[in-house]
Amino acid sequence: MAIVLNLFLALMVFMYGFGGSSVTEPPPTTSDPLTQTTTAETSPSQTPPGSKEVVETEPKAEADKISPEFRAAAHRASIYEAKFFLSKQALYDKLTSEYEGNFSHEAADYAVDLLDVNYSEMALQSARLFCDEMNLSREKLREQLSSPYGGKFLSEEVDYALEQLDVDFRELALRAAQAYVNERHPSKDALYDWLISERGAAFTSEEAQYALEHLN
Repeated sequence: MAIVLNLFLALMVFMYGFGGSSVTEPPPTTSDPLTQTTTAETSPSQTPPGSKEVVETEPKAEADKISPEFRAAAHRASIYEAKFFLSKQALYDKLTSEYEGNFSHEAADYAVDLLDVNYSEMALQSARLFCDEMNLSREKLREQLSSPYGGKFLSEEVDYALEQLDVDFRELALRAAQAYVNERHPSKDALYDWLISERGAAFTSEEAQYALEHLN
């Protein structure tokens, strides 16, 4: 019995004496995978993929937003300004007219705003053209340039045009008088009245007198 008891005690020591340390003392962990993953995901130094490409393509994306109608209106506006001496309002009306450009108001606004035009200079060029073709007095020229049925220029643009215009209105009065005589054959007094009348040519009395004195 003593021999059996000794064998039993030796077996118990062998089984439990060597395995206890492995259970009570687990190997130390040097890193936490969750913490590493979270740090990597929230690191401010990382740039989200594709962000650079989005920034670089923004200008092209903005350009692609311009509709074909807007592009066509801008092209037509540049042609009109190169061919005619138009005010901003006259250009807009021409673009939106059903007999001309027939563009939408939005497209016309875009086209007009896109142009780099000195409308005071346009008024000056238009004034020169009116004087060459219509023999207008200064007062009638002002009306023609600013009229909603004429040039549609702003008052400051008209003022600039008349200040810069190098025209002898006495000669224009003479040409207007000659044309009126050829058409109506008026008396000298009737011709003078027509030349200075607001409903007529609206020249000054000095300009009208010059015309009568030099009339053939």
